[in-house]
Amino acid sequence: MRHEITIENYSKEWPLFFKKLKSAYENLLGDLVIEIHHVGSTSVEGLAAKPIIDIDLVIDLESKIEPVIEKLKKAGYTHIGNLGIVGREAFSHNSELTPEDGSNSQWPHHHVYLNLKNGVGLRNHLCVRDHLRAHPEKAKRYSQLKTNLAKEFNLNIDLYTEMKTGFIIEILREAAFDEETLKEIIEQNRAKKQVPEKQKQ
Repeated sequence: MRHEITIENYSKEWPLFFKKLKSAYENLLGDLVIEIHHVGSTSVEGLAAKPIIDIDLVIDLESKIEPVIEKLKKAGYTHIGNLGIVGREAFSHNSELTPEDGSNSQWPHHHVYLNLKNGVGLRNHLCVRDHLRAHPEKAKRYSQLKTNLAKEFNLNIDLYTEMKTGFIIEILREAAFDEETLKEIIEQNRAKKQVPEKQKQ
């Protein structure tokens, strides 16, 4: 079933939601993770976005992957694999009560990614986030692009994602990502690739 793509104006609640989720992960995972980042469009002040909080959990050792996966599963997440990106594992939350931390809290819609430090997925997320934070004029352009694409491809998240990839590649190329990595990112975001809708950025 395809869902409509909804782009909303920036909300000051988004960073507040992230802080609450970050605290929950710190309590849940302890020193298994070395960093927790708010990424994606909701992490850039003023940027229009789908109202979904994207979160990168960072680990420094491969041996920590399985322990983190198990803890997240117990907290109500489903592990859905790397979605074609080496060094990154993605998770979907099973209900509004996920992460289940004993507080019975209802959480906002969010995506969780487990990343190895210095992995391509993490570098991609942080580079785009930091660039847009530092260049509000580009954030404005990106907002308009996403709004237009959401109208044009309202029921096709795959085409929506592919058509905005060029803008992301422009930022990553400026940040000196190598061409082989850029080709891989372009391929990962092609519409022919059937990626679960709720894991699209």
